[in-house]
Amino acid sequence: GNSRPGNAEYISYLVKPFALNPSMSILDFGCGLGGSTRTVAKDFDVYVAGYEPDRILAEAGKALSVKQGMDKKAAISHFDPKTTGLKAGQFDCVFCADKLHLIAGKQALLTSMEASLKTRGQITIVDTVLGKGVKADDARLTQLLGPASQEQAMFWSLTDYEKAFKDLKFDLRINEDITDRYRKLVTEAWDAFTKRPEGQAVSRAYPQ
Repeated sequence: GNSRPGNAEYISYLVKPFALNPSMSILDFGCGLGGSTRTVAKDFDVYVAGYEPDRILAEAGKALSVKQGMDKKAAISHFDPKTTGLKAGQFDCVFCADKLHLIAGKQALLTSMEASLKTRGQITIVDTVLGKGVKADDARLTQLLGPASQEQAMFWSLTDYEKAFKDLKFDLRINEDITDRYRKLVTEAWDAFTKRPEGQAVSRAYPQ
């Protein structure tokens, strides 16, 4: 159920600072197939709304939640940030992993996320950011997602995020570079995939 890097342990690590309890409501924005949404709902006995901008992923994620009997506690929905805003004061916590670099209107979306939080609400953002000396219009970045993708990478720098959080009057308590941990998740997942019989059947090298 994970369409992005990460396992249950990693997801629990991302939401640990929230100190979740069953009275809280959570938004998992950019949830993909909803693996993270269902993990948080099960592990912390909370209601989690999974919003996914990709309609196909959202429909598949919803079907997985229904199949697992979790369509109430881990409800997956399609959500287009270009046309729809988040309801004010709806969530205790918001987390968004590996999605914002694909969103053009990041400032507007972050503003909507802030408004969706209850008093003393919390937010966690995990994203790939521009490294030192790399500009947003670097030609290498346009190739990152591959020619078949319908999406476009639109990266911010760490400074961009810090400014956005400051403008929204967020109290930035944790600012952590998890590159090494993330890279390990990716390489371990590919290694495990190629060792599975079904992985061996579909894993091929393609010339560029």
